[in-house]
Amino acid sequence: MEISRELKDLLTEVFHIGVGQAADALSEMLDLEIEMEVPQLHFLNFSTMEEYLRQNQGEFVCVRQEIHGDLEGMGTLSLTVDNGKTLMEQLLKITFMQPGFGLTEMEAIKEVGNIIINAVGAAFDDIIKFEINFDVPHVSQIDTAIPFQASFNEQHFFMVAQTSISIKEFCVEGVINLMFTSLRIAALEDLVRQK
Repeated sequence: MEISRELKDLLTEVFHIGVGQAADALSEMLDLEIEMEVPQLHFLNFSTMEEYLRQNQGEFVCVRQEIHGDLEGMGTLSLTVDNGKTLMEQLLKITFMQPGFGLTEMEAIKEVGNIIINAVGAAFDDIIKFEINFDVPHVSQIDTAIPFQASFNEQHFFMVAQTSISIKEFCVEGVINLMFTSLRIAALEDLVRQK
């Protein structure tokens, strides 16, 4: 699937604005400065998506929300388990003694992920004027930065918008992804031509 340079630039800018809003929300929650990298957009087919996932392996805690409406896909916030635990300790101002993620940490990171994913998604809704709805967030521990669903097949085309956020004071880094599996490319191209 081919898209114009102008559309790719627009989508990158919208994602950048959304991540900025998400970083502001997280900064307010923690009362700490949040840094973020310049977002990257990847346009992938089924086979290149599998290759992309192999480059992003590890032990992650992942908050996932399905996205419906004019754009279909999912938003995720993924952190390594250690970074996720550190972030939750700073947010809740307590030290967790047990290894891994317990129920308290799961519920807390679910709320953080919900705020961040919705902030990023809201930028697509506000700027591109497409209706986007989010399902209830789910938390899981996975071995890649993005959960890859069995329902995906060779017909799917993916746009993955990815950036990293970091809290240098605590050496915490996370990855924000929006993965759209169905893009209204023609409508988006029309929008770019109208600007």
